[in-house]
Amino acid sequence: MEQMNQEKEKLYHSTQKEPLGGHYNHGLYVPEYAKHPEYRFGAASDRNQWGAKELVCPAPQDIDEEDDETHRRYVISHGAFGVAEQRDRHYDWPSTGKDPKSFKFGWTEENPLVDGVKKAVSGPEADPARTVGAAIVQKTVTDFKDFNHDLLGKCKRTGAGLHNLPSEYAFGTSTLKDSGAWGTKECIEGNSTLDEQMPDPDLGKTLQPGWRNITNEQRAFGVPNVRTDVPLPRIRSVADNQNYGDEADAKELLYPSNHAWKGVQPDDFYQPRSLEEILSVMECAGFDLTPDQADQVYEEARNSHPEGLVSLESFRHTMLDMDEAFTIKG
Repeated sequence: MEQMNQEKEKLYHSTQKEPLGGHYNHGLYVPEYAKHPEYRFGAASDRNQWGAKELVCPAPQDIDEEDDETHRRYVISHGAFGVAEQRDRHYDWPSTGKDPKSFKFGWTEENPLVDGVKKAVSGPEADPARTVGAAIVQKTVTDFKDFNHDLLGKCKRTGAGLHNLPSEYAFGTSTLKDSGAWGTKECIEGNSTLDEQMPDPDLGKTLQPGWRNITNEQRAFGVPNVRTDVPLPRIRSVADNQNYGDEADAKELLYPSNHAWKGVQPDDFYQPRSLEEILSVMECAGFDLTPDQADQVYEEARNSHPEGLVSLESFRHTMLDMDEAFTIKG
């Protein structure tokens, strides 16, 4: 079928120009003189002093790195400042009366604090000159400060203490009027016993004798898809879509026989046929059999079958088993 399809489609322009598994055919060809190994396309040009190599990697030149102009160019192109070199923005410093090399901007304290971090960590004892003596105040003042001011990392004191109450004490009135009444926990989890929480004894099985699926492992339930247990009806209805084992399987659908495209099935070679029909098929196949030879092969094949039936396949095997040579038409 594939060869026949190729013969039919070889006349199409797309098949000729775009062959399957190959490149597009533009109809172009290379002249014979262009196939020479020394042949080059294009026209040669005169070589000057600047080639591709010289343009990419120019020859080194003697550059004076101490030159101010060279240093200025490198600062602009590469930011190559010297060690401890100050950025020069070309300000007019002489008009301001300040030298940027010695002048410092900013504000300083008149009496700077010395060892400030040390005194902050060590406390007032590290600075005896600023130590302030302890002041004695009334307790009501400290209580007012504790009550009115917020404490860092603690709750604000409101004056309402626990008054030595236990930690399990709960304020308010209980909502449970009866000791056995359900609460939130019982409404969510329930109060059923462990036996009541177990699955029912008939879960997944029946307790009624005679209705239990207890059988041997060789038994299969249901009806098979291929009904080989039912005889093939003599006259099959059009509405009968049941497979009786006479239909092609997946292998035959994927890999059909060589004669399937002609409408010939493998079962046709095993159908009982008469001598005239078999002889007609063999002559069309190219075997040049005389009537005596055909009778001899047919009788030999019929004797090998218990019911005396002869098919094309048994006739062909009988021909191969016999010592007599049979010619084939050229």
